[in-house]
Amino acid sequence: MSNSKNLVFTSCGDNTKFDILWTHKHKMNYDLYIIYYGDDDKIFEKYSANYNINIITSRKGSKFQNFKIFYDTYNHIIKKYDYFFILDDDIIFEVDDINKMFYNARQYKFDICGPSFKPESKISHEITLNKPGVEITYTNFVEVNVPLFSYDA
Repeated sequence: MSNSKNLVFTSCGDNTKFDILWTHKHKMNYDLYIIYYGDDDKIFEKYSANYNINIITSRKGSKFQNFKIFYDTYNHIIKKYDYFFILDDDIIFEVDDINKMFYNARQYKFDICGPSFKPESKISHEITLNKPGVEITYTNFVEVNVPLFSYDA
């Protein structure tokens, strides 16, 4: 267990790159918790061998169903974190992007926030489109695929 106050959670399957993109330990300012919902034992073993993942378990279910199970099972661990970034496993983020999200959440004292998206991303709401030079935009929702919550929220 690290001394990080930031937790990244994902429920992942067989077709993801989180294990490559999100796990450069020398840069990570967060701990990583995974629930694998896929069907390939070799892929689960590959993910399990990644020493930058704090906990990995396997069960079927969606991201928030699995986060609820994680929350109930590891509540003693949950209590040590200030922020929780609950990401879809297909989100293309680098470690620095995740670190910046945690930094911004703290700097602006956000209870709930989320990142903007590049133009080549799937844009469901125009307000989520990244605007070069704009650090933050206030809105009344956060995309469900990338919410970052404070412990209080």
